[in-house]
Amino acid sequence: MREIKFRRWSFSNECMCYSEVVGLEEFFSNTFGENVSEDMQYTGLKDVNGVEIYEGDVLSALNENSAVKFDDGSFYIGIGKIDRIKLSQQYIVDCGFVVTGNIYE
Repeated sequence: MREIKFRRWSFSNECMCYSEVVGLEEFFSNTFGENVSEDMQYTGLKDVNGVEIYEGDVLSALNENSAVKFDDGSFYIGIGKIDRIKLSQQYIVDCGFVVTGNIYE
């Protein structure tokens, strides 16, 4: 079972706020101001360097960059002409994906 974690981008502070830092209850009860992104879930996956992958992260491998998205119960990326590749730990390792940023930075 994957660990349940979330994060939000604060546009006013230009930084991420993580639920495991403040706790889930406070994270969802505190708006952190009105100028924040929607919640981004932790995928339960890590890149080849052991960095946790969240929805909204940009993954890079083989000179391709793609943002992680969540839809219909799964996390996926799009590469080239293929717009929905379901993420798995094995696929991440096999392709050598690394987190290079997120959609807000």
